Amino acid sequence: MNSFSRILFRAARWIAGPERADWVDAMEAEAASAGAQSTAWAIGCLWASIKDRLSREWRFLLAVPLLGFGPLLLSLILLFPMSWLWHHGWIPKWLIDHSALAEMLPFAFLLGRIRPGRAAYVAATICFAVGVIVPVAMGWIALGLSPATAFASYATWYMFSPAVGLSIALFVWLGGVWLGSRSRHPIRR
Repeated sequence: MNSFSRILFRAARWIAGPERADWVDAMEAEAASAGAQSTAWAIGCLWASIKDRLSREWRFLLAVPLLGFGPLLLSLILLFPMSWLWHHGWIPKWLIDHSALAEMLPFAFLLGRIRPGRAAYVAATICFAVGVIVPVAMGWIALGLSPATAFASYATWYMFSPAVGLSIALFVWLGGVWLGSRSRHPIRR
């Protein structure tokens, strides 16, 4: 078995997870006896690991983009009531500007509760990209603007400079996942 096949089996073992480690070990043993066909066997094992993991984790994989768009939908729902409250002087304008950061926290907490651990942190980073970067990119495309406009000297993200605003948003996602992972009773599947 060549080194490329070993790398493929390492990736298959990582993707399959500890629940399927014995299965990947058996596939690797079969590849060792395959000789010149070990690379093709390793590619097939990697593909089978991906399909198996997707069939076991489809609910979590579906939850990631939905939870990523959750804060955006919540912002749209709260836009009119918050603007009405600001217009009548009941809340300050900075609360409206910074509320989008707080709207991410319950979705990140739920993500941490669904899947505590490393997978939730990776998913939180994906949710951050889905919920923050994707809508902005769609706006660039719709308005015909350059992506550089979001990072120009006059640009703000959550009423902060772009680097600070995006860093805080990512910190809120990761902090919410940490809080959800540490919560007392995890959600059972």
